[in-house]
Amino acid sequence: MALTILFAVCYPVAVGVTGLALLALRQRIRGPGYWPPVDPQLVPVEELALLAGGPRRAAATAVVRLYEAGAIAPSQATGLLAPVGLPPIGTHPISAGCYDLVRQAGHVDPLAVRRAVATSPATDATRRALVASGLLPSPASRRLLLGLRRLAVALAVLGVAAFLVSAVVDSPVSAVFGFLVPLTVFIALGTSPPHRRSGAALLAAARHRAWALAGGGLPGQRALAVAVFGPEALWSADPRLAAGLGVVPAAPRRGGSGGGHGYRGDSGCASAAGCGGGGGCGTGGDGGSSDSGSGDSGGSGGSGGGCGGGGGGD
Repeated sequence: MALTILFAVCYPVAVGVTGLALLALRQRIRGPGYWPPVDPQLVPVEELALLAGGPRRAAATAVVRLYEAGAIAPSQATGLLAPVGLPPIGTHPISAGCYDLVRQAGHVDPLAVRRAVATSPATDATRRALVASGLLPSPASRRLLLGLRRLAVALAVLGVAAFLVSAVVDSPVSAVFGFLVPLTVFIALGTSPPHRRSGAALLAAARHRAWALAGGGLPGQRALAVAVFGPEALWSADPRLAAGLGVVPAAPRRGGSGGGHGYRGDSGCASAAGCGGGGGCGTGGDGGSSDSGSGDSGGSGGSGGGCGGGGGGD
């Protein structure tokens, strides 16, 4: 009985400390309440994709961008991706690495390309640079959150065991465990990594300016649509092309607008606003060949198109 009472005293303390540590860590990960805004039109689509959906989204965006630039295309005979041209000057390292992979293989399965690009050094460097620029949580903080989750799960299991034991012996402390176990489960569920306020604000601005692309947009805009709204956007606009490029959502649907996703990402430059070769956020016209797939049309080697309807080609 004495051991049960002692555990009943220590258990709430452990739950409370874990909960407070979780709240403090989440607040630290989210960052300060104010962060200097970053203009989405200065951020390459590959980096927006990393912020919005992680490495897999960035890989899908790279494939679509290269296709819209006329650098790669799915083979009609085999269904594999093949090089058909050269990537634009100033192509982001993630897309450049994607093109090199396809060029070296000659013909390669689209899903294999996406998997390789998602784990490539260029993607990892991009992620680390976005962390350094304050747009992504650091891997260390994510690991710490995972550790807190495991601790909360262990406390929940101990609490259930203590509740059953105290109920069998008809101990009055069973009510304590009956209350704290659900609280511990709630703490464990709350350990999913939060978004940085800065990254969330950037993605919110990008999605607001590119709202017209939620359904996939027009040719030349679809890399940005995939980056910000996910593979669902391309699938909604052109299911055959999406299947050919291997950019297929987890639950394919032929109607509706592409849904939003969490903000996660990486940056291939020293800051997310750099890289000078990626297309920015915009719903620009489709005059000429778009080398960013993000609504910026026209001249070769141009920088990202303007937001909110900019980017008319020459």
